[in-house]
Amino acid sequence: MKDSLESLLDIQKIYQKKLQTLAKKHHLTISEWRILQQIQAGQNTQALLAAESDLDVSTLSRQIARLVNKGYLDIEKLAAQQRYARRINAYHLNDLGATQLTNMNQDFQKLSQIIFSHWGDEEKNLLKILLNRLEKSLIRSLEA
Repeated sequence: MKDSLESLLDIQKIYQKKLQTLAKKHHLTISEWRILQQIQAGQNTQALLAAESDLDVSTLSRQIARLVNKGYLDIEKLAAQQRYARRINAYHLNDLGATQLTNMNQDFQKLSQIIFSHWGDEEKNLLKILLNRLEKSLIRSLEA
């Protein structure tokens, strides 16, 4: 039997591949999908997006530019906060972007339903508890 962390690595590879397939179906990458979700949630400037994601500003800029080029985002130019500061852009989902995000989210929900279709509520709750506990343990081990 595999070690728990080994199993998590294998699960992560399978999960990542399935997410990539779903995202590709909707002409997105996983990162682009996450950015669309964040923008929909109100994090609509590069500063807010960078603070929420683990992406550096240059990577984030490229991904936003791709989403704009695909026609999923509209740009609103905001006034600079300070006299010599650069202008700030706010990004908003347009109809096409909202449709792509909705479709991707629906497919993600279907995947989740398929994965857990034979699981009872008690099993799903236990998994959540154990995963949350594992996450906290990992965070503590990084802080040590």
